[in-house]
Amino acid sequence: MTVAVIRNLLVFLVYTSLVACGGGGSSSGGNGGNTGGGTDPSMVTLSGTITFDKVNHNSESPYGLDYNNITQEPARGVTVVLLDSADNELSRTVTHEEDGSYSFQVSANSTVRVRVRAEIISTSGAQYDFKVTDNTSGNSIYVLQGSLVSVGSADSTRDLHAGSGWNATTNSYNDSARVAAPFAIIDTIYTTVRAFVDVDPDVIFPASEVRWSTRNRSVFGNLAEGEIFTSFYTSGEKVIYLLGAADSDTDEYDSHVIAHEWGHYFEDNLSRSDSIGGNHTQSSKLDMRLAFGEGWGNALAAMALDDSLYKDSLGNMQRSAISFDIENNENLVKGWYSEASVQSILYDIFDALDDGSDTLSDGLASIYDVMTSASYRSAEFFTSIHLFLTELKSAYPSLEIPIDALAAEQEIHVEDAVGTNEANSGSTRETVNAGVDSPLPIYRTIQIGTSETVCLNNAFGERNKLGNRAYFKLENVPFGNYDLAIVRISGGLTNPDVFGYQGGDIVIVGNSSVSNSELLVQTLSGTYLFDVTDSRLGSRGINESITQNCFSFTIANS
Repeated sequence: MTVAVIRNLLVFLVYTSLVACGGGGSSSGGNGGNTGGGTDPSMVTLSGTITFDKVNHNSESPYGLDYNNITQEPARGVTVVLLDSADNELSRTVTHEEDGSYSFQVSANSTVRVRVRAEIISTSGAQYDFKVTDNTSGNSIYVLQGSLVSVGSADSTRDLHAGSGWNATTNSYNDSARVAAPFAIIDTIYTTVRAFVDVDPDVIFPASEVRWSTRNRSVFGNLAEGEIFTSFYTSGEKVIYLLGAADSDTDEYDSHVIAHEWGHYFEDNLSRSDSIGGNHTQSSKLDMRLAFGEGWGNALAAMALDDSLYKDSLGNMQRSAISFDIENNENLVKGWYSEASVQSILYDIFDALDDGSDTLSDGLASIYDVMTSASYRSAEFFTSIHLFLTELKSAYPSLEIPIDALAAEQEIHVEDAVGTNEANSGSTRETVNAGVDSPLPIYRTIQIGTSETVCLNNAFGERNKLGNRAYFKLENVPFGNYDLAIVRISGGLTNPDVFGYQGGDIVIVGNSSVSNSELLVQTLSGTYLFDVTDSRLGSRGINESITQNCFSFTIANS
């Protein structure tokens, strides 16, 4: 790829390439201003603009990528490095936040190269450090660079452009030329980060990476080989992995997907997430923690991008897409267990458009305040729409009536963080006919020396769906050793497990492979939440009946 640049009657032919480059470094800050200067005649100004191809989505369903609608966008806030012929760094700056421009003062007649790093860094005011790296190449950062050229004796310009690598003749990518992808990704991160900087100019984001490769595909296996299965955020590494396999699933231009995954990064690092992860859809009835986390990610994408239509391209030539409108309140599944309900409520709190029961136009600030508050982060109950809305009403009492109206439209009743008097059990005719126990109340109380019966089922799926788990609260336990026992009392072969939490942190794990019971001795003190589940409760196939297994849960003095 070539870029011809003309300025002051000088013509430079600048060859650009995308490579994975090791090394770190920090930005000097600023918005593309000169890094040297003065009126020294031995110095000249080298300036330019950094741009990248953005492949836009079709404006009509199915909203796949439209390669007839590729726009050139400025690479905003990225690091630009000036190198000499020995690859030594002479100076660095960041591109302007609006037009992607940069500028250096450099010795006249010196031979230099301009390198652009797929990263955004700020070290003053709001602080952040986000990079796009290649997980199939040792997590090296992607860079775009021009060739070594003398600057001459007069001011000159070098514009660098990252192309998409799409060949309109063959209707396919040249994977080695997909130079724009890392810069499209980091630009979405930049947009999302700036949405939070606007409400908190002093926010500090822990450093993180987005790992993308043309080899990242929908296969389980070795992450370093691109076998990532899906785009996801991992709290262990605190990084985002994105798919990039052409004609299967690419996510570099799916800004909603990127912002959604960044939303999980935000929860993990600045807020709190109790989500257990796993498969989910807009029509799933989910574990409430997963429902809140996924609904938050979807809503944030719409907020940050100012676009309520969520689009995820995939398939041959990226022509297909999964899409849904986050503004839509007429969700197929409504309730405290629905990510669609959660995203509708959060987005209606944010947006300026009043529709249905929505009379709120509160922007991101109140949502940010609650999610980063000490009371929310250390709440004794699990993350859920009940917890969030209870905290929001407490922090902003004037919003209580419109918040309750939004919740009611999604068939959710919010009195407190535990869902007191919640009446939406998610029951269907099928579950009623099958005699499936209700998941209500959301939290059950257990006391030392008592035994509680809990029934778990696979009516709506397995592992992370409504009915797969039960939540118990144990209050004010004196310090001592206690026996915890979960024993099957009805149903088929089971493998019950129990997880204990304090202040959102998991402190007890009972997940042995012993069939039909889980027994452990544990030192306890204070108040706990328990998550009881059955890891052998599998999904059911078409025309298979619902499985329900029941257990006794006992905590006794040891």
